[in-house]
Amino acid sequence: MDERIVFNEFLLPSLKNPKQGKRWGFIALTAITLSMIFINLITLLLFGNDTSDKIFPVLIAFRYISFGGFFENLEALLLAMWVVGSFIKLTVFLYCSVISFQQTAGLSEHRFVVVPIALIVILFAYWDMPNLPAIAQFLNNSSPFELLTCMLAIPLLLLIIAKLRGMPNPNPGGSGG
Repeated sequence: MDERIVFNEFLLPSLKNPKQGKRWGFIALTAITLSMIFINLITLLLFGNDTSDKIFPVLIAFRYISFGGFFENLEALLLAMWVVGSFIKLTVFLYCSVISFQQTAGLSEHRFVVVPIALIVILFAYWDMPNLPAIAQFLNNSSPFELLTCMLAIPLLLLIIAKLRGMPNPNPGGSGG
C-alpha cells in the first residue's frame, strides 16, 4: 500500500506523461499481485498447515526447486532479488523523503540534506526494530492499529477537513491506478 501512495503522490506527477505512467503502474501492480498469489499458493500447497510455523516459507520452498538436476540452490537468486528490491524501495523512499523535506523547508537545493536524513532513517530503523523478535511482536500486536490509523483514519480526517474548508479536488477521478 505504501508503494502505491509514493507512486501516485510523488513519482506520477513528475512524469512527462502521467496517464501512461498510471497505465504502466497498474500493469506492474497487476503482474506483481498475480506473481505473489502464484508463489504464495505454491508455498501453501507445498507446506500446508506448517506454512504459518516458518519465518520465510518462500525461501524454504525455493530450496525444493530443481531443474534437471542442474539448476539447484535457487534460494541464492531469491535472496539477491530481495536485496536488490529492498535497496530500490529504500532508495525511492529516501528520495521522496528528501524531496518532501526540501519542498517543505523551502530549500533551493536538496543535496546537503540527503546524508542527514539517511542517517536519521538508519538510526530510527535500528532503534525501533533491533531484531526479528521485535519485528514479530510489532506485527502481531501494534501493526493492525497503526495501519488503521495511518492508512484510514488520518487520510479520512484530512479529507473531511479539506471538504469542510471547501478545497477543490486536485485530481478528479481519483489518483488510484
